[in-house]
Amino acid sequence: MSTPSGLTPEGTLVAFAQLLIRRLGEQPEAAANRAAALVAESERLRRELARLSAVLAEGDALPSVLEAIRQRESRRAVISAELARLEQGGSRALEQLAT
Repeated sequence: MSTPSGLTPEGTLVAFAQLLIRRLGEQPEAAANRAAALVAESERLRRELARLSAVLAEGDALPSVLEAIRQRESRRAVISAELARLEQGGSRALEQLAT
C-alpha cells in the first residue's frame, strides 16, 4: 500500500531517516559557524574594551565612555552564555546519537 505521495510506509520511513541524518549533519556545522562568529565578535569587543579602558586610565571618565563599556561587557556576557548553550547542545546531541 502506498501513501498519497506514492511512497510506501517503508519508503516514507527511509525518506524521513535520510532527512534526519542530513539535518543532524547540518546542525554541528551551523553551530560551529555560529560559535566562530560569536568568538570573533567577543574578540572584537575585547579590543574595544581595552581601548575604552585606556581612555578611562587617562582620566577621561566621560559618561558616554562608561556607558560604552557597560554595553560591551553586557554583550560579551550574552555571547559567553550563548557559546555555553551551543557547547552544551553539541554534547547532548552527541550523547543522543551514541545511545
